[in-house]
Amino acid sequence: MYRMWEELTRSGHTADRLTLERGDVGASLRAWAASFGRNRLVYVSYPTEGYGKSLLPFLLVFGDRRKVVLHMHEYSSKNRYCRFLLRRFQRMDRLFFSNREDYQRYFVDCGLSADSPKVAGWRVMPTPSNIPVTASEGLRSPVRVKIIHFGQIRPLKGLEELAAVMGSLRDEAVDRLLMGGVPKGYEGYAGEIAERFACAGVTVRLNLTPEQISQEMASAHVGIFAFPDGADERRGSLIAAMAHGVLCVTTHSGRTPQSLKDATIGVEVKDGSSAEALASALRQALTEVDSSGNRQRVALSRQIGANASFRGISDLLLQA
Repeated sequence: MYRMWEELTRSGHTADRLTLERGDVGASLRAWAASFGRNRLVYVSYPTEGYGKSLLPFLLVFGDRRKVVLHMHEYSSKNRYCRFLLRRFQRMDRLFFSNREDYQRYFVDCGLSADSPKVAGWRVMPTPSNIPVTASEGLRSPVRVKIIHFGQIRPLKGLEELAAVMGSLRDEAVDRLLMGGVPKGYEGYAGEIAERFACAGVTVRLNLTPEQISQEMASAHVGIFAFPDGADERRGSLIAAMAHGVLCVTTHSGRTPQSLKDATIGVEVKDGSSAEALASALRQALTEVDSSGNRQRVALSRQIGANASFRGISDLLLQA
């Protein structure tokens, strides 16, 4: 959200940031009241993150539907209770979805069709990365390949699989790095995961600054990402690596758009486990990093990373 605020203020608009925390009735009421202000928009990102079963973020359902713009980063992956609540936002004139799968399922669950006038203001907006490309070019070693993974260190991110995949390369002449941020409440889990990667000979660096992450990505050749339900447009960590010109090996599924399939080396998610296939794809990528096909993938990756920007969201947000 800071990057979004930064983009709006850089373009000459006045923007206030408001963090809604669980149980914070005052902040929720201020956001609701702001939706009725003249020449004001209320942009809501991650409406369910950190709330548990709290109903406070859904107070905005009763705001001015023309003034509240909701960016729904996840829908189909949420439980039934959460999806029911999220469908209350269908009364809003404008909804942003981070991936096409959620967009399509949302209007179907709401009993609407794609050509319904009600969905005219609904858009798919890929999740921008919070990691800007700030590092210089030319940092990649011409003689030693570097493999990275970057993302939140929390359950259901495929990290156990990745530890096994990256650990299988212990005897290879490659550098391996795990980078990630640790959300509040997951410190214990992060410690266990860090130890597992370290025991596999993987370097672990947690809670780096965006500039440090950009530096590490700019020097990496290959990225490995094991999403249990497949890669899609909401995967900010994958988008960040792609924007830095990293050749990405990841999981594909029915929710993976063709654009991402064309830009990455993918293995299909099968029975919730893809470690063996990922390891095989990763080894193949290491032998063909500079092939013409992979250079084309990297070029597509850079383009996708550039298009998934906070500037794009802010421009769409400010459209009448």
